[in-house]
Amino acid sequence: MCRRRSLIPLLAVTAALLAACGSGSDVAEGACAPGWPTTIVVGDAQFTPVVVSADLGVGPTEFTLGLLDRDQNSIGGPDTAVDVRFFDLDRSQTEPAGGGPASFFWAIPDVRGMYSAPVDLDAAGTWGAEVSVHRPGAAPMCEKVRFSVQEQPQAPAVGAAAPHSDTRTAADAVGGNLATITSDPNPDPSLYRYSVAELLDAHRPFVVAFATPKFCTSRTCGPTVDQIKQVAATHPNCTYVHVEIFEDLDSPVPKKYVPAVTEWNLPSEPWVFAVGADGRVAARFEGAMSDQSLRDAVEAVCPEAAG
Repeated sequence: MCRRRSLIPLLAVTAALLAACGSGSDVAEGACAPGWPTTIVVGDAQFTPVVVSADLGVGPTEFTLGLLDRDQNSIGGPDTAVDVRFFDLDRSQTEPAGGGPASFFWAIPDVRGMYSAPVDLDAAGTWGAEVSVHRPGAAPMCEKVRFSVQEQPQAPAVGAAAPHSDTRTAADAVGGNLATITSDPNPDPSLYRYSVAELLDAHRPFVVAFATPKFCTSRTCGPTVDQIKQVAATHPNCTYVHVEIFEDLDSPVPKKYVPAVTEWNLPSEPWVFAVGADGRVAARFEGAMSDQSLRDAVEAVCPEAAG
């Protein structure tokens, strides 16, 4: 995932900012150490949970995280089970406010995996996630991580009106060349058929992906657009839009963002939003999402989407 103005891989950035709680030799095997991390020092943590969902606000959301080992390598896979317990630390550091199993998915196929779990964040402030990891043939592990919840997230929240952005379409492509409006090396023309503004005016539900496949250093941006294409193939009865992040695609290092990035107040990319016929955001995904979560979002705004 790329932060605006500094396109740096999300996991590397977050690992430098967040820390797991050290495991201490006096803690029972597989149990989390008492207390919560207060510094950016990883210390003797068995692994580091990395919160991918950085733009969190009050309300139900999909909480996504990655796992790094002591050498900052991504760990986890389909055979690794992860459970997450959530704590409103301003309310109680010992009584969980929810939790359960997290679902694994490949953010980059067969390279980097992540986990997601639904949670209802019912108050702004400082929250914590207790992450338990169970791998075949290995001792269980547990670490903790803090994260912040805002009253309102920066990007449009679930239930918010989608910004009326006049995003670029195939009609804006110079000489009909889609490479002038998208950095996707294999663009699907159907993703550039309508602007967001046109779909909102027509009260037509849609899914929009904000991503720059060529210029995102995290390598999740291209897969995000490919993921949209794959779901569109199995759920054709919905409308899908790709919005390229940058305007100056001929530049080796693009610097000018398209207006929609500002209009949607995006703090990072990639982002995917599902918008209903009422023009309101029904689902939002920051950085990466599972195929199932994306399909669920499509079916929520386009009930007849599946072909």
